[in-house]
Amino acid sequence: NFKYKKLKNKYGIFITIEKNNKLRGCLGTFKLSEDIGYIIAKKTLETAFNDIRFNPITKKELNELSYKVNFIYKPFIVYENNNKDYSEIFKQIYIILGIHGITITFENNKQATYLADVVKELSSNKKKLELKDWNKIVNMLKLKSNGEGKIVKVELYKCEEFRENENLLLEEFNNSYNIPLILLGAALLSQFKT
Repeated sequence: NFKYKKLKNKYGIFITIEKNNKLRGCLGTFKLSEDIGYIIAKKTLETAFNDIRFNPITKKELNELSYKVNFIYKPFIVYENNNKDYSEIFKQIYIILGIHGITITFENNKQATYLADVVKELSSNKKKLELKDWNKIVNMLKLKSNGEGKIVKVELYKCEEFRENENLLLEEFNNSYNIPLILLGAALLSQFKT
């Protein structure tokens, strides 16, 4: 019987599945919820079978997979306008690498997001985001979303990422709390028959 301490805060959840340290799927929700166990299990299954960038995961792959869960805090708008070029927008935002994920919405109302770890990975400096990194991220998110035109909105959100074998240490806890939540989704995933 799996039990976990009820969280005081609500979170969005993103699940990342990797195979041999390469992305195999990543989906989630920004909708804030207290029902973390259910959301993690649901998003793990959706990531395994519904990420349109990849074929559905097969039973043969299960032993090669690793899982990460990102707890997403409520996003906040840092830019909302459509009259500035990318470099002007860059001057208006402050991204903390490894902490902030980013969502960009384009003129055709298409949007895409990168979790905090991806933003940090794409940064050449690793301490702060440079203009060239910002331009690369914008172009990649535009391609990822089929976005067109100028940026109309930029949202940041705090991410806290945990691997499947890590202790959960969210801000709301005073000390480490061993809660391998991701294993709920992994356990459900291991039950499928294909």
